[in-house]
Order: sequence, then C-alpha cells, then structure tokens
Amino acid sequence: PQGGRVNLSFRTTPFYKPLTLQIRLNGTVIKELRLEQPSLTQKVELEKIELKAGQNILELHALEGCSYPQEFDKNSPDVQCYSVGIQQIELTVT
Repeated sequence: PQGGRVNLSFRTTPFYKPLTLQIRLNGTVIKELRLEQPSLTQKVELEKIELKAGQNILELHALEGCSYPQEFDKNSPDVQCYSVGIQQIELTVT
C-alpha cells in the first residue's frame, strides 16, 4: 500500500524478429530498448523505479506487435502470436 523505490530486473528474448520493448509504469514510458537478435536472451535492469502508494501498473509492450509461427515456418500448426519471452522477474525494494 505504500509507495517507494524498487529495482526491477528480468531476462527477455524476442521470438522471431527484432523488436522494440517499451516498459511503462502507470502509463508512462520509463524505458525503451531495442532487442535486435531473435532467440538471444538479454538481461534488463531498471533501478530506483518510483512506485506510488496503492496499485501500480507495470506494462511490457512490444511496439511492433507479435508474429505468427507460420510466417517463419509454413508447416507450423501453432496459431498463437508471439513477441517476447520474459523470465526471471525480480522486484526488490531499495
């Protein structure tokens, strides 16, 4: 319920194509990074993010949207749309 500063870290991987990942806090862009290499995992670290008291909304948004596996493999039966994978999310109070 109280506000304060936190550090955020996670690992991210673009699935099929390079894309731009925007990190938004309560609707405001706090970081934008270009993920150039599909299938290459990149660590993202954000320090001293200021949270307000109460609920906060943290969004990870791929600006270029998502891709269907059929765009890269005509024989794929997968009909889901993918942009980035996110792993090892850590949020620590500073």
